Amino acid sequence: MLSPSVFHGVTTVLSGNCGFTLAPLSGRPEDTDYLLRMLSRVEGMPLVTLRESVKPDWTSFGEYLDKIDGTLAINTAFLVGHSAIPRAVIGSTCAYRRGHVR
Repeated sequence: MLSPSVFHGVTTVLSGNCGFTLAPLSGRPEDTDYLLRMLSRVEGMPLVTLRESVKPDWTSFGEYLDKIDGTLAINTAFLVGHSAIPRAVIGSTCAYRRGHVR
């Protein structure tokens, strides 16, 4: 079984540097589902677990940070992942323009 990173001396994590993020969101359910499926596939997280645990009631990155404020036990820094920005702005069209949909 894996133990939490803090048990190994990790005091700070950087999130979003891989390009994936859960904010900003457009508010459209299909866009949230797209990001959850992407995280599941690329990061190897079970989709069922993501759908059960991620309850997005934010749209902006600031609202996302407010949502998790005070819930993390270590220092954190966040980058806005490039995967969410085009999806939030132009929806599913972004996948076709960037050649991600076959």
